[in-house]
Amino acid sequence: MRWLLGIVLALVLAAPASAHVSVLPDVARPGDTVELTFRVPNERPNSSTTGVELFLPAGVPAKVAPHEGWTVDEKGGGDVAFTADSADAAIAGGRTQDFKVTLGPLPQADRVVVKALQTYADGQVIRWIQDTGDDDERPAAILDLSGKGSSADGGSAALIIVVIAIPLLALAVLGWLVTRRRRRDI
Repeated sequence: MRWLLGIVLALVLAAPASAHVSVLPDVARPGDTVELTFRVPNERPNSSTTGVELFLPAGVPAKVAPHEGWTVDEKGGGDVAFTADSADAAIAGGRTQDFKVTLGPLPQADRVVVKALQTYADGQVIRWIQDTGDDDERPAAILDLSGKGSSADGGSAALIIVVIAIPLLALAVLGWLVTRRRRRDI
């Protein structure tokens, strides 16, 4: 019985998996100034991520936080590059690192698209630049300013929790009650 409760807790507490550069929080309001975290994963076990370039919206004031072990180059026009100072600072396979940027006041728009380039030690560059829909293979980070809620990734994760975790939790509680009643009847 405890194993079922453990599974339910793991489902509820698990963060939604994302295989692309993402932004946290992913919802804000036009006119706000917000500290954003850009989470950069490395899914390649054989090559570290040594560079990250973010294309912030032009004309929107940005303050880039220093990132330990990385050199920050603000190129102008919203283009910001982070370069690992050493192999130890680079993002190893299966790991993530968070890069912080304060952005705002945010524009009067439905969303802000932040495209990113991820450079690996072997020279490969992955372009996280698509912003046309949920089925994009290389999606850009999207900050929702529409007031309609979280992005598709967050909404899907919440739906999965509601559809799977809550019924499992109900079964676990029911099983516990039945077991407790049987013990009392013995």
